[in-house]
Amino acid sequence: MARLTHRTVNQALMSGMDMGALVLDRDLTIRDWNEWLQLQTRILSRNAVGQPLLDLFPCLSRRGIESMMRQVLDTGMATLLSPLFHRYFIPIQNDAPATDGRMIQQAKLLPLKQGELTVGVLVLLEDYSERMAFEQTLTCRNTELQDERQRLCRTLEELHAAHRKLQETQQRLVETERLKTLMETAGAAAHEINQPLQVIMTSLEILHLENSVDAQGQNILGSIREQVNRIVKVLRQMRKIQRYATTPYAAGSAIVDLGTASGSC
Repeated sequence: MARLTHRTVNQALMSGMDMGALVLDRDLTIRDWNEWLQLQTRILSRNAVGQPLLDLFPCLSRRGIESMMRQVLDTGMATLLSPLFHRYFIPIQNDAPATDGRMIQQAKLLPLKQGELTVGVLVLLEDYSERMAFEQTLTCRNTELQDERQRLCRTLEELHAAHRKLQETQQRLVETERLKTLMETAGAAAHEINQPLQVIMTSLEILHLENSVDAQGQNILGSIREQVNRIVKVLRQMRKIQRYATTPYAAGSAIVDLGTASGSC
């Protein structure tokens, strides 16, 4: 009967993982290379194990990843290599969108310890290509939505401005119509009032010239003449109306302000 050993468990875990897993010793020599890595890199485990990682992938040193692995060995602290900054740990071909032909990876560098001593590094590689492509699509869509939102805001502002302009135009039309009506009414009233007013003024002059009117009568004629002059002044203002203006009147109503409307005040 086969025995379940620690090595058997480790091998089962490494081969069954849906991500890349490799074990490095303190010299960064490969000690384990799982099945996922064999499939993705097309480098068999027997050709990888025992090889210095930097011999297989010299770019790791140039890209600063070698120093990060040595930092894990020195400090015994895990490190995460985000795909936003490093894009990939080892170059693996990938044809997914937004990958530039290389698989985008998130790498976790985990210290392997014996007691207090860090004896190696476990590197876990997760394929982030589809996720990054989705996030990029989402970002583009979000940008499009933001642009559309700004366009709608501009359109809404333009509609508000057009509505305000329409209200102002309508108000001007109302004011123009009011002024037209007022001028027509005032003109007609001034014409109709002026006819009998001329008769009254002529009669006052005749009575004033006659010696038959006593002092009291002259005083009355003077009062009448004063009121007639007021009417004449009002008629002049009515003929000079230039704009529509009102002033408060009794019971909350309003009447035409002749002084303001004619520009006399």
